[in-house]
Amino acid sequence: MLQYSRILRLKEEGFSLRSIASSTGNSRQKVTEVIERAERKGLKEPLDEDVTDKWLEEFLFPEKSLKASGRQPIDFDHIHKELAKPNVTLSLLHHEYETECRVNKKIPYSYRSFVRHYSSYANKHKATLRISAANQEKSWKLTGPVPPPSSLTGTQVKKRKPIFSWRPCRAASCLMRKPVCP
Repeated sequence: MLQYSRILRLKEEGFSLRSIASSTGNSRQKVTEVIERAERKGLKEPLDEDVTDKWLEEFLFPEKSLKASGRQPIDFDHIHKELAKPNVTLSLLHHEYETECRVNKKIPYSYRSFVRHYSSYANKHKATLRISAANQEKSWKLTGPVPPPSSLTGTQVKKRKPIFSWRPCRAASCLMRKPVCP
């Protein structure tokens, strides 16, 4: 296994690609690829002590662990972008993924594995979906009685803010938080 943490530490210390490659026993191309992926993913030194080379490999190269199974790799970035669209679910994306696999004569992941791999990707990359302002207005509810209009009573009426709490959505196809009235 590559020494990902050592490569990143040596790069942070200012060593050249050649010296990093010779000290770790890897090619310059591989060292360059690791450093470029780490920069793209926003990984900076110093790393936490609990970050292992195995974790770094799965974080920087998620397709490696999936390719070893002999199945069609999952394009997580595409899935995440598609989930941001309205009326798109993981079930629908899995069906499209299965169809693509069958056309390419590859073995697809089962729905359960598909969701599990995407969930681990989303947790690892902190991938969340945004709730648009239009959706927020629809899902918030005022609690308590609505005060009468001030023109009828002749008094100043204070606007009440909605009282709500956040809870994670329990659906497997949803990674966003939704407001819920108490």
